[in-house]
Amino acid sequence: MLKDTDEESYMVIPGYDADSIEGDFTFHDVTEKTYWTLNLTGIKSGRTAIDTTGYKSIIDSGTSILVGPTKLVNQILAGLPKVAQDCSNMKSFPTLTFTLDRTDYTLEPTDYIL
Repeated sequence: MLKDTDEESYMVIPGYDADSIEGDFTFHDVTEKTYWTLNLTGIKSGRTAIDTTGYKSIIDSGTSILVGPTKLVNQILAGLPKVAQDCSNMKSFPTLTFTLDRTDYTLEPTDYIL
């Protein structure tokens, strides 16, 4: 865990600093030990469900982007309007929800539009 504030910077290895955590931890079983593979059980773009049968998810804490197979990414993109140059239409974008096991992780447009 990295901590960087105006007052101090530090790294905690291994583990975490409980005073710096907001919310609860959620745990998932690793389905394959290569690449920290987890059970991807669903994706939704707004209310539109995308079939994830046969797909898996991989956790990579070293990146800040989401990548995926063309078939799934194209279905997500098909449900998104074009981003206005000044991002003034962000409120018209749906939430994106990725489900691992039975836990939903929802991204608001401000989370996935740079």
